[in-house]
Amino acid sequence: MMKKMNKKWADSSYNIIDNENEKACVWLCDPEVWNEYKTNNSSYAIGSPSVGMYMKAFNQWKDNDENSTTLINKVEDANGYSVGANGEYANSGYWTDNNTIEAGPDNIFMNVRKTWCLASPSASVSADGGTNILFAIGYGNCITNDRYNNTIWMCPVVPLDQ
Repeated sequence: MMKKMNKKWADSSYNIIDNENEKACVWLCDPEVWNEYKTNNSSYAIGSPSVGMYMKAFNQWKDNDENSTTLINKVEDANGYSVGANGEYANSGYWTDNNTIEAGPDNIFMNVRKTWCLASPSASVSADGGTNILFAIGYGNCITNDRYNNTIWMCPVVPLDQ
């Protein structure tokens, strides 16, 4: 599932998932973990979208609004993804700036009181030992990275059809 969802692994020939952030993302993408959440109309469920899936959905929603933010991401070296907005990877690519993301209809892109984890590691890895993943942060209306911690995560379970 990781190779389907994350360009970083799809384009990679290696199979070793050794960083803690990568292990967290694999867990989020494992349909066996989330099987109880699939609906009658879906074949399986995952614990969270990848940053690419999230941004594609947001950009499609805002497609007809020429004044809206366009979210971007790219694979960086061996660590993970950089994120940006409107064609720019500011802030060293570790966050999209405050107020770049709207909650969307029925808060499908974020909730002000919640932190939604995305199933993608962050490229901004320094002293954290490889434990940062990307999050949609409601209180900042942005995507940023943080050390994963399953006590603060909210996973927007995604039922999918093959």
